[in-house]
Amino acid sequence: SKWYAASFFPSSYKRTLARKINARQCDVVIGVHAFMALHLSAVKSRIRTKTVGWLHNSYEAFFEKETPYLPGLDCFFQVQMGKLDERVVLSHADAGCFFRKMNLCCEVIYNPLTVLPKGRGKKEYRRILAVGRFSFGHKGFDILIKAFSVFVKTHPDWTLEIVGEGPEEALYRSLINEYELEKSIALHPFTKEVQEYYAHSSMYVLSSRWEGFGLVMIEAMAHGLPVIASDLPITRELLKDKDMAVLFETGNIAQLAGCMSYMADRTDWEWMGNKAVEYADTFHIEKVCDSWNNLLKKVVYGTR
Repeated sequence: SKWYAASFFPSSYKRTLARKINARQCDVVIGVHAFMALHLSAVKSRIRTKTVGWLHNSYEAFFEKETPYLPGLDCFFQVQMGKLDERVVLSHADAGCFFRKMNLCCEVIYNPLTVLPKGRGKKEYRRILAVGRFSFGHKGFDILIKAFSVFVKTHPDWTLEIVGEGPEEALYRSLINEYELEKSIALHPFTKEVQEYYAHSSMYVLSSRWEGFGLVMIEAMAHGLPVIASDLPITRELLKDKDMAVLFETGNIAQLAGCMSYMADRTDWEWMGNKAVEYADTFHIEKVCDSWNNLLKKVVYGTR
């Protein structure tokens, strides 16, 4: 680990980074995401400030998925993260993984709702929405398109809107053509006005193969949309036993299609929408800021 740290962070870089941090005379410096947290740990002995690593993805995504973000670096990561004064993760499931597998204690702070809701979805739109980057094998939009091809056979008046951009777009378009769904599925580029899509949809589907948090689910619920989501540690933690959400086995096309039919055929949409909005409010940014303020007090003063 020491050898790797030395090769990964040259001495000249560590001197420069430490000098810049010390010049700011901060009480706490936060390394946002794993790589920045690793940069902080590399200069921990050279700086006078407290340090927090804010990890924005799941333990599985870092080390266990088919193409992990930190392949073969688990031992290095464990040593480096142990140098920080505190670590923040996005779920209790991940906090458990880091403790069991790396003996690292982590605080859990959920991501806040930062999108201001504009309007509210309705069943009458008969529109399913998904939002996310078209990155390889991640968001599972290929799974969603295949499941929708099954669902639409019994619900022909429904449409699917997918908002995003990225390298998998060609795959999605080929699937849409293969299933002859050009009139039922539309791909849209990212927009700063994503609320327009939420407010004109009927339900939201998160079909990801893994997630750190999945904030889009909360954004959707803030617009009164019921949610269907892959059964992942974070979605299980956030949505299990919630009346306005259902989970399906990750990657299971038939089960996802069944969940869409179940949601489309429900008659209590207004009630589900009210529950969704009520739950999304618990992620209001002011409430999450309170959690951060408490953590920073602990780091700086040793108290909450």
